[in-house]
Amino acid sequence: MQSGISASKELVSQFNDLLGSSSTFGLLVNIANEQLQPIQTLTSSSPGSSFASNVDSLLTPYIKEKEALYIILRRYDSSPALVAVTYVPDTAPVRQKMLFAATRLTLVRELGSEHFRETIFATTAKELTSAGFEKHDAHTALDAPLTEEEKSLGEVKRAEQEAGSGTSKREIHLGSQMAMPMGDDAVMSLKELAMGEGVGVVSLKVNPTTETIDLLPAPSSTPGSLSSLVSSISTTEPRFTFYRYTHTHNGSEQSPVLFFYTNPSSNGGRVAIKQRMLYPLMKRAVLEVASKEGLNPDKKFEVEEPSEITEESVLAELHPKVVESRGFARPKRPGGSLHNILHDLHKHHGTFKNDRALDRAGYYRHHWTCETTIKQQQSPSSNPTFYSTKDQKYLVKSVPRHSEHSFFREDLLTPYVEYMATHPRSLLVRICDFLGASGYSIGRILRLAPSHHIVMENIMYGRSEAKKRGDVDWEDWDLKPTSYFYPERDIADGALTSEATKSQLADEFHDKIRLSREQADEFFASLEEDTQLLADHNAVDYSLFLVRMHTPQAPGQDNNPDPAAASSSEAVSEVVPTEGPSVPPGPPSWRTGIASADGKYIYRASILDFFWAKHKLQPRVMTALINLWNLLISKRGPMSITTTPEEYRQRFLRMCRSYVEVVGDSRE
Repeated sequence: MQSGISASKELVSQFNDLLGSSSTFGLLVNIANEQLQPIQTLTSSSPGSSFASNVDSLLTPYIKEKEALYIILRRYDSSPALVAVTYVPDTAPVRQKMLFAATRLTLVRELGSEHFRETIFATTAKELTSAGFEKHDAHTALDAPLTEEEKSLGEVKRAEQEAGSGTSKREIHLGSQMAMPMGDDAVMSLKELAMGEGVGVVSLKVNPTTETIDLLPAPSSTPGSLSSLVSSISTTEPRFTFYRYTHTHNGSEQSPVLFFYTNPSSNGGRVAIKQRMLYPLMKRAVLEVASKEGLNPDKKFEVEEPSEITEESVLAELHPKVVESRGFARPKRPGGSLHNILHDLHKHHGTFKNDRALDRAGYYRHHWTCETTIKQQQSPSSNPTFYSTKDQKYLVKSVPRHSEHSFFREDLLTPYVEYMATHPRSLLVRICDFLGASGYSIGRILRLAPSHHIVMENIMYGRSEAKKRGDVDWEDWDLKPTSYFYPERDIADGALTSEATKSQLADEFHDKIRLSREQADEFFASLEEDTQLLADHNAVDYSLFLVRMHTPQAPGQDNNPDPAAASSSEAVSEVVPTEGPSVPPGPPSWRTGIASADGKYIYRASILDFFWAKHKLQPRVMTALINLWNLLISKRGPMSITTTPEEYRQRFLRMCRSYVEVVGDSRE
């Protein structure tokens, strides 16, 4: 928890009563004895009374000028029907203000975030009147302060919360949050195509206005060739197209079903951006619905422009040429040229082709090519499959273990994309692309060459320029809890393992991250939410990558810089780039650089390496081996890779808290 405070049994009980009774208007909550406690239930005397009248008559008497309060109100007729209000007046005691602010996320999460449509932070009593709520609604409805990208992200978030209704539509789901209805006419067309009936083609689109998956009008007859099919596919909007391709190969007629996902980049604007985000999320769901109707495509194609679909490329996929064996060839050594490693990689998500292409998490990335801008990245471990782009903005990192890349691809990818789209200030590292080998090679069969790579932001972006300016080199630490059992360190006092191996264990930070109370609360809140996502999907052994840079000192300052001057935007821009990789709009973040409260440093931080999942085969085997070791040989306890996700999360959070020192905090 952000503040170590949890919901009491009484609060949970009264909250359940609120959910079950339509006459109960609200619930007031306070913090007492280190717990969230209910203090008053608000019951409407008139069942038909409006929200505005209930606010003025029932809530207003409990709003005090110097007392913070949590307020849960029934505001909407449909689910989620509740709004959570954190009321922290400016005149409240400082300790109370900080405590309520730090615990507001805990209140919603422990009672169930699915019950709350909105959370509001209020500082004056006027905001908690009927006129105040009307003003809040008007402000929320304003479009002017938002960029087009922010609008699109908001629309996607709303799409996750709203489900289709009615008997003429079937709701399809992707993950636990995304849902869209598909019309019965579309479902019936998929079934007919599976049975060999109809015109042989089904084309679907995501309607951004109604947020449904619609069936497009079918042609009068089956397209006789791929070129005829391509001419019917939109060149300005994405499409899902199923097509029964009848052709002759080696004297026999064949009719495989092909699936084409086209996502043109030529059309811009708000609608196009939203569509480019929704279509990748809904592709798997559409294929699942088709499979339930008996339609399983023989080949799937993912391209940008419909013109990329050609007879030659499709036939090459359907009927690959047999390559005559030329004898045994020595496999290339691990970590060869990335151009060779990526030569036969295909893209699972996103695109490399656009100079400013929108990635799946909703942020822009720059164009790069394997031939000219990717080079080997030197690291302490000398990992030969760790590369960076020439401009240092992105890293290409191998994910060699099957348990890791299959976990990310099958279990975490969709929740990660949904989460990052709605949490732009998350500390989780931004993954821009996921690459996987399209074929087999001796190196990959023998596990001598990695088959999967991720492209992610480089949190060390700007370091090279700092060196050129003569600045002191940036410091970095890869931090994870060190209290676990590490065989290479703890067996025979490490005498059986080389120093090079032991040097790859987690670092220790022998200092403090000095933050203001506001910075610390935001930092802890982000860590809470990010690690909860990882724990929910069984991830362990992730780390906090911390970067520290010295701020420039004015003459005569010595070791006592002025905090205000050192943390100014001008001073920060002298140390870190003014435009970091894929930086969202808004104030400085842990991705761009946070100035320390004492003005001496600038910090960056990111959560890395969250690919080790407890339910995969290799982690399960490791867990069994360590349990056997503890039972038969020495009770050393779990390793960081064999503990439970929630236990690791709690140790990780405690470690992060131990490294933070709040400067200027008035709490006792």
